Amino acid sequence: MRQHYIPKAIITLLLFLLILGQPACLKKEFDAPPDNSGYDPQLPITHTIAELLKLPQGTAISHEVVISGIVVMDDKSGNYYNKIVIQDETGGIEILLDQNNLYNDYPLGRKVYINCKGLFLGDNGGNPQLGYTPDATAKLSAIPALLIEDFVVKASYPHTIIPDTFTLEELSSPDLMKPLLNTLIAVKDVEFTEDCTRIPYARPAGVASATNLSIQDCTGNTIIMRNSGYANFQPYLTPAGNGVLTGIYTRFDLTPQIYIRDTGDVHFYNSRCDGVVPPDAAWVSIDSIRNLYAGTTLTLGAYKIRGVVISDRENGNVANGTVVLQGGDDDKGMLLYYGSAVAYALGDSLEVDIEGATLKEFQGKLEIDGVQTARTTKLASGRSITPRVVSVAELTANSSLYESTLVKINQASFSATASTYNGNAGNLDITDATGTISHYCTFQASFKNEPLPVSPVTSVTAYVDVFNGTAQLRIRKPDAPVNDVVP
Repeated sequence: MRQHYIPKAIITLLLFLLILGQPACLKKEFDAPPDNSGYDPQLPITHTIAELLKLPQGTAISHEVVISGIVVMDDKSGNYYNKIVIQDETGGIEILLDQNNLYNDYPLGRKVYINCKGLFLGDNGGNPQLGYTPDATAKLSAIPALLIEDFVVKASYPHTIIPDTFTLEELSSPDLMKPLLNTLIAVKDVEFTEDCTRIPYARPAGVASATNLSIQDCTGNTIIMRNSGYANFQPYLTPAGNGVLTGIYTRFDLTPQIYIRDTGDVHFYNSRCDGVVPPDAAWVSIDSIRNLYAGTTLTLGAYKIRGVVISDRENGNVANGTVVLQGGDDDKGMLLYYGSAVAYALGDSLEVDIEGATLKEFQGKLEIDGVQTARTTKLASGRSITPRVVSVAELTANSSLYESTLVKINQASFSATASTYNGNAGNLDITDATGTISHYCTFQASFKNEPLPVSPVTSVTAYVDVFNGTAQLRIRKPDAPVNDVVP
């Protein structure tokens, strides 16, 4: 059969047109992790990590040595810098890498192979490391960025490491517990000492590069939690309860230490050893949570927020698993992502414990990711938020002030070329005397095919969405019982 040749330029043009034709908002389900690849190059492993650690320090590894392990510590929270930690079934080791944002290539759960020939073994205060050429003090340097892929080979992702559980008494001697160094461990029934509760996890980086906090059990054993002043959770307050601590077991000389990946490793919700019940997470405004964001993803501390649901799952013009919550008429709003379908309805009043959830930017708007129904309390139903009357010009010029809040635009007109709320592939222009803004209608919106009323209408009420930095509106339901569009 004769094959027809299609010029590459035409293929490129067709792909470009296909991309242009996509809706202005993607389904939340497409927010994928950095790499879900199942590929594994199956490099032959010559040594376990325990066997590697028996080789001499201070001289380059001269023969073929290949190890493999799972990343159990990365630099995403900023508590580690220019290094990752991997472990296999025999132990763990720090890998020094001269590159920022390592979590993009080597996130928690990534399997990696390390070609160790040409690298050096060393330690920092007795804590094992693998890196590049040592200096005059025998301190290892990090593998140069241009050489990283020569030594570190990415494999499948993700893998789950379940930490073994130990007591503080067992962890008290790093000499006796050498096989645990640089591995993920858990400790039950522990708490911050009284002087270390309800204080920041670390002093600011301008004051100290790192801070030691004391963890204790109910029999008086202690261990140091060491936190970087550059960690994104630095200003969060430590919890006052008792519970399970997960982290990387390390040492500095004879002192055992634990490093957490982020505050999600600290599950201190139970009564303290002396029977004192920990206070509830601090209630804060949604506006104050939004102000915590400084351009990088961060894990939230012990906070609760309250508000009224202004999105409407029943009529479908909101992404699955997503709730838009506004704190009140005078407060801001926030997109909450639960990850799966939730039953919270328009007008429900909610209290949400967001400790351990992630404040991040998604498609140009702020959201709290990882919110849990188990930590969400419905306080009432049938509540309402008074929309802020705003012009299109004011809204588009100050979209960050109105993002995820309810607004009303008076004397608005719909695009003359559209006949339904679906507009052009979900996008519908709405115009007032000051300008034009797009309205987005999801493919599952119940009203997408309803005919538009005669323009101009008295008002249009909607919550403000943001897509890649551009404000857009989302009507909940134009007619009864919501009546977002008043003819």
